[in-house]
Order: sequence, then structure tokens, then C-alpha cells
Amino acid sequence: LVTIRAFFCFFIFYVSFTTMMFTDGWSTKTSYMPDSKLLQASIPIRGLRTQFPYTSVTWNILGLSMGLSSHIGYLALQNQEVSPWLLRCGLLCWEMAAPNTLLVSAVVRYAIWPACIKRGDSSNCQSWRALTWHNANAFMSICEVSLLGGLPVLFSHISLSVILGTSYIIFSWCHMHSWTPDGRPNFLYFFLDTTRGWKTTYSLYSLLATLMGFFSVFAGAGALLKHGGNGQISLHIGFALFILSVVCRFRD
Repeated sequence: LVTIRAFFCFFIFYVSFTTMMFTDGWSTKTSYMPDSKLLQASIPIRGLRTQFPYTSVTWNILGLSMGLSSHIGYLALQNQEVSPWLLRCGLLCWEMAAPNTLLVSAVVRYAIWPACIKRGDSSNCQSWRALTWHNANAFMSICEVSLLGGLPVLFSHISLSVILGTSYIIFSWCHMHSWTPDGRPNFLYFFLDTTRGWKTTYSLYSLLATLMGFFSVFAGAGALLKHGGNGQISLHIGFALFILSVVCRFRD
């Protein structure tokens, strides 16, 4: 488990670092709804900005979670004392990242990718970077809960994921004039468009409900697989394949 989690951590930060430092990035074409008052734009994403999308944020938090869990496991194997704060940080990072990885994958599959197809260009969704970020994140989270150590997600901590998502919404609204050189307001995600009135509120509440649903999936998975599976690997694999089949997407 220590080795697998360490590999996941290395892979996550390797992808983030190489994308930030050794690629030309990409340009995101906005896909605002017809009733939006914003003009469509092409947003350049390069350098440090490659870490600004919500996908990148949750991806890196997942990497931190895997790294902390690996380190905690290593200390335990060496019979060394593990700081309670290290345990808390590892758990909190996991609880913030895990539900959001499924949210990211689901939003891409059911909202962003169809919007790009409707616009006539889904090439960004099919790049190696996008496919890795939007599918490998869910794969690693589901592997952890169903096939590896089964890190717990406590329903009493559901506010953590909500706080993370809310913080990103505030960041997006504060940053909306900085995406393009002309300073016009823009958003990476059409459902954050503040010009659509109550429809934006409805979209955000829908995302909140979906996020809480995925948090419940992780919170209930531990009990389901532990008591229902009782060592039956087929149930664990079936659970993983079912969840991944629901949220992952690889082509138009």
C-alpha cells in the first residue's frame, strides 16, 4: 500500500509539474449558454495557470493525500510514532479530494464535454492531459476506497468538500477579469457565469447536491464493502467498475 500510494503521489505531481513547466499549455474556448451576456473567448492556460482549473486543484490535493498516506504507512512499518496532526492532515486532504474527483469527472462527462461537442470542438477534452486528469483522478480515488486501504470518509466532515468548492467559486469570481488580456469578464466553466441570474444559482445548487451525493458514496462505501463484501474481491471490483463507468469518459 505504501508503494502504490507513493506511486500515485509521484504520478500526480509529475503530471502537474511537467504540464506547468515543459508544455505550451492550451487554450480553453468558453462555451457560454445562449442566454449569457458574456462574449465567447479563448482563454490561454499556460505556466502556473495550468494549476488554476478546479480539476488541477483537486488533482493536486489528491496527490498530497496520497503522499501523506504513503508517508504515514511508512512510519507505521518502521514502528515510528506518527504525529496526530499528520494523521489529521492526511484524512482531511483525502476527504476534500475524493468526492471532488468524482464530481470533476462527472461534470466533464455530462456537462462540459457535451457543451464542447455542441460548440463543434471537443479536442481539449480528448487531449492526453484532459483524459488523464478527468479519469485517472477518479480511478485512483476509487482504487483507494475499494481495493487498497479503504481510507474512511466521515459524513460529519461533509462541509470540507463544500468549503473547497465554495472557495473555488469565490476565486473564479475574483479572477474573472484576469483570464484574458483585454480584461473582459470570463469564466473557465459556463455554470459559474454570473450573468444568467437564477440559472447560475440553480446550477451551483445542483453541483452542491451532486458533490454531497458523491461524498455520501465514499462515506457509505467503507461500510458497504467491509460488511457486505467481507473479503469478497468480486464485490470490490464490481463497485469500482460501476462507479468508474458512471463518471468516466474517453471519447465523443
